[in-house]
Amino acid sequence: KLGGERTSKTFGWFVSGANSFTSRYLDPPFQSATADFGEGRVLRAGGAGFDNYGNGQSAFTRVDYVPNERNFMKLNVVAARSRFNVANTPSQHLNGQRQVQQNRNLAIYPSWQHVFNSHWVTTVAPYLRLSTASALPSPGDTPVTFSVSRRLSTVGTVANATYVGGGHQVKFGIDAFAFPSREAFVFQITDPAFNPLP
Repeated sequence: KLGGERTSKTFGWFVSGANSFTSRYLDPPFQSATADFGEGRVLRAGGAGFDNYGNGQSAFTRVDYVPNERNFMKLNVVAARSRFNVANTPSQHLNGQRQVQQNRNLAIYPSWQHVFNSHWVTTVAPYLRLSTASALPSPGDTPVTFSVSRRLSTVGTVANATYVGGGHQVKFGIDAFAFPSREAFVFQITDPAFNPLP
C-alpha cells in the first residue's frame, strides 16, 4: 500500500494491491483420490486434487483533487483478475485435460462535487464497470469439451442537486444506466461412449 498528499492539501492519492497463489483453488470432493488404471498407472491426488491450482490479483487506486473550497474531485479505479485450472477427475488428469478459467474486472468511478453557496450543492458521478469471464478447453478434454466467453458492461451516471434551507433538505437528480452483455458458448462430446446414439 502506498499513499501521499501535497503539502497544499489540494491533491492526495492512495494505491494498494494484492497477489495470491494456491494449489487448492476449487477443493473438489475427490481432492484425496487415488486411482489405479493398471499397468503401473496410479494417480494420487495427495490432498490437493488434480490440476487444482490458480492465482488472483487485485489493485485499487484513489485520487482526490480539491482545487478550492467549492470543488471536490475524486477518482476510484479497481482492477481484479483470477485465473485457475478446472479440477480434474483422475481419468481426466490421465488423459491430459487442462481446462482453464479466467475472470477479469475493471471499475472506474470518477465524481465531482460543487458547492454553489450555503444552500446548494451538486454532485455528478459517472461510472463504468467491465466484467469478463472465459473458459478455455484443452486437447485432452474428456468426456466433453467446452469454451465460454462472457462480457457484461455497466455504464451509468448519477447526478443530483441538494438544497438545504428553512429547516428543510431537498435532494433530486437522475440515475441513468445500461447493462450491455455478450455471451458465447461451445459444447462438444469427445468420448463416443459417454452418450452413444441408439
